[in-house]
Amino acid sequence: MMKQGLTFTFILGLSACSSSYYAPPPPPTIKPAKHLQIVGGSWVWDSTLDKNPNIEFQSDGRLRGFGGCNRIQGQYDNDTQLKDGRYAFKVSELIMTEMACSPGLSEETHFLDGLQNSRSYSFNLQGSLILFDAAGNETIRMARP
Repeated sequence: MMKQGLTFTFILGLSACSSSYYAPPPPPTIKPAKHLQIVGGSWVWDSTLDKNPNIEFQSDGRLRGFGGCNRIQGQYDNDTQLKDGRYAFKVSELIMTEMACSPGLSEETHFLDGLQNSRSYSFNLQGSLILFDAAGNETIRMARP
């Protein structure tokens, strides 16, 4: 009888030890780019202007926004995922109003050139939208407001 009591105590002691084992929490899950969407809501480019340039990509392939001085609209295409994980991107038929405002014109030109020269995009871990030219150089980095 004493032997059975010792065996039970030993097994109970082992199970108590194993339940007190500390397992570190799993690493945080990082969402790949496919979970983030370019469509829906505005993307804002940080600038020194009173009102930052912004773009809204609509689900029908149209875009609209503000360049820093003028309102803009046009078309975009982004339906192909590239081998490097980025998505193909191209702006076309970009038109804008013709307001006469000199304080924001150079930044607007930089923003619009970057937008029109972009050929792909991806998202960073903070959720920013990053546009790249054909050579893979970053042209514009935008965030949600």
